[in-house]
Amino acid sequence: MRTNWRWLAWQVGLPLGGPIILSALFVLFWWTLNGTFQPRWDVVLDITPWALTFYALTLIATALRELWPRYVEHPALFIWLAILAGIIIVYYAFMVIVRHQKAFVPAPSVYIVTAILLCASIYVCHQADNRSR
Repeated sequence: MRTNWRWLAWQVGLPLGGPIILSALFVLFWWTLNGTFQPRWDVVLDITPWALTFYALTLIATALRELWPRYVEHPALFIWLAILAGIIIVYYAFMVIVRHQKAFVPAPSVYIVTAILLCASIYVCHQADNRSR
């Protein structure tokens, strides 16, 4: 299976990197105009696990829509997308419950699980894109 760099750029690189790059540019512009402003790069680079899981679900929904006309040709891939979406939905629901604690700060394990789910989503959705054509 070939790597579709255009898909990766438009569906992964731009949605994940674009807001960070724009935020960094706006912070730099503001910093040049206001000498007392102190940029907080931890804020600019903050990507929350719940935002990443929401993005992963959006990516999967798009892949399911694209793959739907060829479902009969790739039923296993369609099922994997649905299973992965279900796992992410359950994980997201648990995050919503845990976030009700006022002092909640995501542990590194939350970021690790989120990264694994996101990478799995990107991989399976990339496969779906290659097979939907």
